[in-house]
Amino acid sequence: MPYWQDEFLQWNPKDYEGAKEIFLSSTDIWVPEISLYYSHHFNEEVVLSSNNDVRLNYTGNLRYYIPFSTESLCKLDVKFFPFDIQSCRLLFGSWAHSNESLAFRLYEKNLSLIDFYDNQEWQLDVTASKVKEESWLYDYLDPPLFWDMIIVDLVVSRQSFYYVFNLVIPSTIITLVAVIGFHMPSTSGRVRDAKFRLGIMTLMSMSVILLAIVEDMPKFSMHGSTQRRGSFSGIPLIGLYYFILLAITGLSTVTTSMFVFLERDVRVSHEIPWYLRWLAFDLTSHITRTFSYHRASRHDEITDNQGSTPRQNLRKRLSLAHYDNMIMYQYFNQVLEDLLTSIIKIEQSLYGIRHELLSLLPRDDLNFKWNKVINRLEYLSLFFYCSLIFMTVMLFFFHGWYCSIGHSACNELNLKCPWMTVHPNDPSCQAA
Repeated sequence: MPYWQDEFLQWNPKDYEGAKEIFLSSTDIWVPEISLYYSHHFNEEVVLSSNNDVRLNYTGNLRYYIPFSTESLCKLDVKFFPFDIQSCRLLFGSWAHSNESLAFRLYEKNLSLIDFYDNQEWQLDVTASKVKEESWLYDYLDPPLFWDMIIVDLVVSRQSFYYVFNLVIPSTIITLVAVIGFHMPSTSGRVRDAKFRLGIMTLMSMSVILLAIVEDMPKFSMHGSTQRRGSFSGIPLIGLYYFILLAITGLSTVTTSMFVFLERDVRVSHEIPWYLRWLAFDLTSHITRTFSYHRASRHDEITDNQGSTPRQNLRKRLSLAHYDNMIMYQYFNQVLEDLLTSIIKIEQSLYGIRHELLSLLPRDDLNFKWNKVINRLEYLSLFFYCSLIFMTVMLFFFHGWYCSIGHSACNELNLKCPWMTVHPNDPSCQAA
């Protein structure tokens, strides 16, 4: 709402029956030319004008109420979409008049939000949004002239719940279910052929979700200049996230096809390679023994906390029998230690005998080992892909690492990465 003073429109209220304020048509008096620079509809809405009346005070002060709706061109940075923060600069000024004939000043330094309505997709950052006045020098004119501008910097952040709830969560669940389905045990009497159909269904579901994302996601391009090629930093975060999910699904399908190939053709007439033997037997056995050791240690700790060991029970019984002879007590303690050592050796011998007897049983040993190798490789593959999905989800929601990919423009603050500002004296800015 512009204010100005016209010394030719002043009067004495006593001469006009105490009238201090009147309304005049905007077409009957002079009104300042106010334009919105970089308007989207340049030919239609560049000049802010209205047929409403102008409010005039007897001192010559005028108020011009201009209701208008417009679209302005703003630079978008969709690198962190849907968690992006956008800054839009609105320039208000005169196209024809310099500050020698028309000067603009702010009536209030603070941004007024009295008539502001919230948006379902965008949230206005009141703290970061500012309004200021500046004078711009157009030195290509003869003589050079200054133009006064009213600059409104609006900072808005996208509300990402819609995209997370409707796009990110369903696609993540589909990928997780597909990966688990790829590594489920085969049905009785059948091989893993049915898992291929699951992979195709998953890829089709992901493609449908990608179509929905393409409709909602703004267009982007690889940032570049005349001296450099495009940068990887221009890809939106959600696009990179979906690319990784598709890659995980595709790799899971390839892994399943490898397991089918091993089950059908290789295990019939081929020996187990050393690297598969290491993955299936050595590595998994080491992990299993480590887990069993920790579980046994925990069980011993619980036993120590909850009850007495056999040795402690024996000592209690010896003390209850009132054996006063210390030599006799040491003798029984030594006998108990020898007995425990003998029991451990017997247990190890029985385990070795059992293993030897099992190896002598008549069966298809090569086929049995191949089945065991394939099953253990499936467990390792399931753990790997589930861990990869979990890491991808964490990197998507905690996306501060994406600031380091690419760099912000010279002397321009990145609202998502304020610590990545590049100053004009930086060599990279001078080279650009």
